[in-house]
This record gives sequence, C-alpha cells and structure tokens, in this order.
Amino acid sequence: MNYLKHEGKDTQIMRPVFVYGTLSSPQVVETLLGRPQSVECPSASLDDHSRHPVKGFVFPATIPNPQKQVNGFLIEDLSPKELELFDWFEGDEYSRKVVEVRTKNEESLEAFAYIWNPDLMHMLLLDQEWSFEKFCKENEEWYLKNTVRPCREEMVSLGLTK
Repeated sequence: MNYLKHEGKDTQIMRPVFVYGTLSSPQVVETLLGRPQSVECPSASLDDHSRHPVKGFVFPATIPNPQKQVNGFLIEDLSPKELELFDWFEGDEYSRKVVEVRTKNEESLEAFAYIWNPDLMHMLLLDQEWSFEKFCKENEEWYLKNTVRPCREEMVSLGLTK
C-alpha cells in the first residue's frame, strides 16, 4: 500500500490520529484516556482502504483495498503519552502507520492510522463492511464495560497512566 515514506523516526512526530472504528466513539476515547476530549473531532476519509468486522469481535479492521474508502474522524489533541496508550490498546493486531487522509474540505493531511496486520487477514469477514452505527446501537455499552474499562484499569495498574 501507499503508506507515506519518511526519513528518520516519522512515528515520533505528532500527528492527528485517524480513527474509524470503536475509537470513533467519544465515550470509548474518554474512558480509555481518563479525560474528556478537548476539541471536536473533524470527519475525514482514508482512500484505498476498506473496513471489515473481525470474526468473533465487535471492533473492525481497516486494510488496503484499492477503489474503496473508509470514513472516520481525526483526534487532534493527543499527547505523546496518550498516543502510546492507543498503541497499547490496539495491540499487535494493528500497526500504526502514517497515512494521507482527506478532510471534509478536501484538504489532504498526514495522520496516524491503525492498519490491520496482513498476517491476520483470515480473521476478517471480508464480504462485510463494519458499521459504526450498529456498534453504537448494539455493542458500545458492552464494549465499554468489558473491554475499555478493564483496559484502562490495567494501564493504570501497569503504571502506563494515572
């Protein structure tokens, strides 16, 4: 895929984070970070990618897919420490990549996005699109209680955050 190539440690430069799944929920982000989001998250899209359910889970994966587009939001107010928390939360199933996204005003900008590990493609329901609306309606409360809050508690107990 056409991920942006940079010299040096491009993942050390702070950028907005393009979120397209469970992290699109303000409640999920606020619970994970232990603070409210300080700014509204503008909408954006990631071209040449698609978003699919992960078998047996309520969260999605985004993968390279020409001619497709994933809609999401930009979180612009993360600290470097909070970005590390996102990395920990996303786990080994995803890699944080520098991508080019388009804002609703058609402006292109660089952002981080968590892209699904290609070695785990067998875990995806590739014939289906993941629905944020369905997640919010059917799974968000369960996910907050059974995934996000326990992750937050574990991050605190490990000293990753306060």
